[in-house]
This record gives sequence, structure tokens and C-alpha cells, in this order.
Amino acid sequence: MSNPEKTCRSERAREELKNNARFQNVRVIVDDLRKQARSYR
Repeated sequence: MSNPEKTCRSERAREELKNNARFQNVRVIVDDLRKQARSYR
């Protein structure tokens, strides 16, 4: 049988990667909105 600790670690790592990807997507959107706001002035 597989070691449950290893499974949990890899699942947690996978979740952290997903969360990081979401954060980066939000950050890109915010940066784009800031650029638009600067060019509006």
C-alpha cells in the first residue's frame, strides 16, 4: 500500500500550486486595471 503521508503531502502541494496560480491570475488582472487607470488620466 502507498504511504498516506506522501499522498497528503502531494495533494497539499497540488492545492498550493492551484492557489498560487489563482493568486497570480488575480494579480495580473489588478496590474492590467492599474495600467488602464493610469492611462485614463
